[in-house]
Amino acid sequence: MRNEVSGQPESGYLIYDSHCRLCVAVKQKLEQRAAHVHYIPYDSRKAAECLGQRYQDDRRPPMAYWVDEKGTVVGGLEAFLPFLYGLRGGRIFMLLWRFRAWRQLMIGLYELVAKYRYRWFGASKESG
Repeated sequence: MRNEVSGQPESGYLIYDSHCRLCVAVKQKLEQRAAHVHYIPYDSRKAAECLGQRYQDDRRPPMAYWVDEKGTVVGGLEAFLPFLYGLRGGRIFMLLWRFRAWRQLMIGLYELVAKYRYRWFGASKESG
């Protein structure tokens, strides 16, 4: 688990669910701030290559994934940690991230939203 992230994300891949309206909206906002990051739809060949055994082609992705230039994969809320210093309130979030209770609460909230994202936000028209 990453506890410290410095600066903007290094080059890497953010793998997202291109069929989820919330996921696409978040990706579009991040694209405005981190143009050197590659944004890859989960249902693409490149995502399958990057994720290896974690990839499940017959299901919606359970979470977003960050793949750094070394090939290290992190998923869930941790996939967004490299982006935080570029966002308003990101430094405060990272300071609080050091506390286990805060981290568990935020991960739990992320998992709840990820589970119900289609019900709450609907499907996207983006084709990937």
